[in-house]
Amino acid sequence: MTTEQKHPAPDENVDEPTEEDILRENPPPPTWKHPDDGTTLSERDEERPLQP
Repeated sequence: MTTEQKHPAPDENVDEPTEEDILRENPPPPTWKHPDDGTTLSERDEERPLQP
């Protein structure tokens, strides 16, 4: 008894990854920025020192 390997016919619908599947596997880098942690002064604050 031999086991035959089934090969899909070229015209059959082969399960190819969709664009959604590809994005799920390789998500795009985040575009948001981290919130200001307050450790550096803004350019405007550097130009104007604090007044007592």
